Amino acid sequence: MRDMPWGSPEQGPGSEERKSDRLRDALNGLVYFDTFEELESWESRDIDPIQCSNTQLLERSLVVQSASLFQSKSRVLLCHDFKGGYHDYETVHPIMLANESYSCEYLQFVDMFIYFSHKLVCIPPSTWTNTMHRNGIKILGTFILEPQSADVERLFRKTDDEFVVVRQLTSMAAAYGFDGWLVNIEKVFERNVTTDVISLLVELKKALGDKYELIWYDALTSSNKLDYQNALTAKNVQFSQAAGELFTNYRWDIKEMDVSLKVAREVGMRPRDIFFGIDVWAQNTNMPGPPRITYPVKGGGGTNTGFATKAIAEHGLSTAIFAPGWPYEHFDTTGDVTTWPHTSKDSTAKKVNLALWEGAELPKDLGCDCKEGKPHQTNLYQDNPIVNYAQEYASGTDSYFYTDFRRPYFYHSGGFLSMLGSQSPLPNLLSKNRQDWDKQERSNIQERVLYAWYFYNTTFTYETRLKISTKMLGQSNSSSSRGLDNKASTPERASLRLQLYKLNMDMDLGLRVTVSYCRQLTIMEYDVGLYTTYIAPESSQAQHSYHVLPIHYSESEVFQFVLNVQPKGSRLIEIGFYCNADYKNVTDLVDFMALSILPADQNLPVLPNFTDIKIIAKPIGDPNGSSSNSQLRLAWNWSFNRELWPKSLPWSDVTGPFSYVEVYLNNRWIGNSYALEFPLLESDIDSRAPRPYDIGVRGRTWGDVSPRYQRGRSEQAEASIVW
Repeated sequence: MRDMPWGSPEQGPGSEERKSDRLRDALNGLVYFDTFEELESWESRDIDPIQCSNTQLLERSLVVQSASLFQSKSRVLLCHDFKGGYHDYETVHPIMLANESYSCEYLQFVDMFIYFSHKLVCIPPSTWTNTMHRNGIKILGTFILEPQSADVERLFRKTDDEFVVVRQLTSMAAAYGFDGWLVNIEKVFERNVTTDVISLLVELKKALGDKYELIWYDALTSSNKLDYQNALTAKNVQFSQAAGELFTNYRWDIKEMDVSLKVAREVGMRPRDIFFGIDVWAQNTNMPGPPRITYPVKGGGGTNTGFATKAIAEHGLSTAIFAPGWPYEHFDTTGDVTTWPHTSKDSTAKKVNLALWEGAELPKDLGCDCKEGKPHQTNLYQDNPIVNYAQEYASGTDSYFYTDFRRPYFYHSGGFLSMLGSQSPLPNLLSKNRQDWDKQERSNIQERVLYAWYFYNTTFTYETRLKISTKMLGQSNSSSSRGLDNKASTPERASLRLQLYKLNMDMDLGLRVTVSYCRQLTIMEYDVGLYTTYIAPESSQAQHSYHVLPIHYSESEVFQFVLNVQPKGSRLIEIGFYCNADYKNVTDLVDFMALSILPADQNLPVLPNFTDIKIIAKPIGDPNGSSSNSQLRLAWNWSFNRELWPKSLPWSDVTGPFSYVEVYLNNRWIGNSYALEFPLLESDIDSRAPRPYDIGVRGRTWGDVSPRYQRGRSEQAEASIVW
């Protein structure tokens, strides 16, 4: 895979510095292991609660495709490797950034996510795991041996006739709450270890069980050579079969896909379990060392990643995109979020990311240091974005959908507050519509459009709102109306529609939709609301229903409506916004704060209580608690009878009925917690504030648009504070 940040331990930080960095990261929820000694000595009692995911993996379904839109689609796996991994913005406590960094806002097109870094054992940060699980995506850790790795024979060490590594990796996946492993051995051993490696993989696969994934990376061959096959071949098929899935190297062409399909048929592997790697960095012309090559040989990777995905999809294989954060590592991330939803002042990184995923047009000057021509402005990328060929999933599950529209960043005071672990299912706001605007504004035909954008509210909590607005495009005095997101004909009462989410929900027992919103006072006389679309098994036509949002004069209102029981097999496939009038001026119509869809017969019980809210001193550096240093944390517990909780709703073994808890100190929001503790930073403590401290916790239960707020009071614990 990609080059290490340093070639060997001697070239990087010393052992003491590494140990110090590892301790600092662990206190903020980041866990990894550099050596076999660290791996073997790990015990579950070493776990810090903030390092674990609280969010169960939601079981989503594929979207319901129109027969006219059918084409080959590929499962898409993202392999992280962003700037070496384990960054401060990935920690559990929000930090302020000058610009947005890498996250993924196309999760409906992602099947799996691998957290990758050049550590012996890479545990996915709980922030990534929570966001992936909330969006129905499996997330894997990485076990990697590289040429500089030491003590590699310890890989095969056994106790009680069991591989120690297997026992540890299995326990870690369960304890930290992620979904399996990528095993990447890029190291030649002093002896042929084929039999040992196969035995280890078979044992690990069995220990993990069917719920977990195990993927073999195409590097080491059965002849004990580092020989990348770029395909499924006789030299790596034994390892691939033992693991169950293969992630190929990146230097493949069409013939390698054909070879892989032939070998897969011979041994009984499913084509969908063979992930063909795409090196996004291969398009760069400024990389040191030999040229990096990925399909297509000329211009592959980068903005042409979607073209490779197309070829993979046409062969019925799966796609593994390596380093999808490339736009945010190679290009300038400086931009102006205040101009959203227009893209003219977006950062170059965001524009390139839009081109990569959606085929948005690139600016003429990308400002990168690729000197040989313009390698990223190709003839292929606009017609071949990733979203055209990636398998698309519906938001939510068969019986549960919830969003509070939170993005991974919150814009505030000229910066971006990281909220990576809080990302909700986001609406389908693809940029092609904004490209249509640019063309339409230069047109002689006037046309009205709906659009959605994110508004960041800091009145009480750091709340993201989805704001729906309308504007007129074009230069003519004549006018027409349509929603650029949905050009299908609509009933007269809904002259404009804007699709928000694709769903695939069971309507056999009816569904209840709950929305928290605020209608703008300037459009009180107009009909605005939500529309829903469902299909029945005996009908070839989709059915629409329209639900007017009542007029209120408060900052936030909650409205419910029930979608009645439909014939068995009927599916709710879409929800969106509609309005029925042309507006003379640019107008903001509605703010949405939260939206849930649950079975109509499932009523949320009385909200649970928080208990034992306090400030504690967390011992640092010694799991036995003998250290003299401590870190201050807020802590609490909850009390609730699980038997009262609806079976259709998610439940957390950590936070129970709560999806997350908003944390306040002296009436100031300081973050969201996905555990029962939250670390305090120096910036959180106001030494001038009177004691005892006023602690607030506001829990958001699964599927509920109205959070519960409860206060506690605590004196500061006596501790030697390490910031």
